[in-house]
Amino acid sequence: MAQAGIARYRLLDTTRAFALKKLGESGECERLARRHAEFYRDLFERVESESETRPAAEWLAEYGSQIDNLRAALDWAFSSGGDMSIGVALTTAAVPLWMHLSLMEECRGCVERALATLGVGANRDARREMKLHAALAASLMYTRGAVSEIGAGWTKPLEIAESLDDVEYRLWSLRRLGSFLGEMAEAFGRAGQIAEGLAAIEEALAWTERTDERWRTAGLLHWKGELLLLQGAPGAAATAEDHLRQVLDWARQQGVLYWELRAATSLARLLRDQGRPADAVALL
Repeated sequence: MAQAGIARYRLLDTTRAFALKKLGESGECERLARRHAEFYRDLFERVESESETRPAAEWLAEYGSQIDNLRAALDWAFSSGGDMSIGVALTTAAVPLWMHLSLMEECRGCVERALATLGVGANRDARREMKLHAALAASLMYTRGAVSEIGAGWTKPLEIAESLDDVEYRLWSLRRLGSFLGEMAEAFGRAGQIAEGLAAIEEALAWTERTDERWRTAGLLHWKGELLLLQGAPGAAATAEDHLRQVLDWARQQGVLYWELRAATSLARLLRDQGRPADAVALL
């Protein structure tokens, strides 16, 4: 079949079964399974960073078809005759693929298996462990909803990021922790979690001064505005409005539609609640 300008071919099922039988008889099966797993480990490690810089649809069109190769490689790596260190590395690098395909339950199961392997003495790599814990927390948010373990899940990658002085993952963990606490507070009316969420967002905003990526600040200011509205303290609405307008202005200048829509929707709700429905409707 053709995909993204590349022709892909596969064997007929009967031919494939015959070839696999002959491969098993040759005694080369394990050697080739290792080479297969190493190839896909190297591939996903090479393209992992592209998942954040290329459009999601474009990245997925090129690599989404490799999901079955990923599964086969992981099955071998974590088998009795496999190599768990390859499995851990491959799991870590392949997280963007599961996320882009919305295979959250599969991602969670594979990440939990890799983390369990780390606990029994596989080659320990703090950066991979941090990424795995972050992937676990993210997948839990989509598969189990707002439960206490999700909040605790974000603290682990945050701790490792701090020990590694990894600004990117520290920011990401703080932002996700802050937004999660905000969602918990909104759903269950837990005021203490609003304060914790604001503290996490404030810390992340302080860390953005060490980066030049303005889009991180936009997302953080948006969530700070949302949390301030939930808090309902004196002057909170005015501060929240200021933050949301900053995000909206930046998004319009940069042409970032996602944050323009998010900020406009939140700002319209704020204006409505302040008794300014005409302004809210005009904005929407």
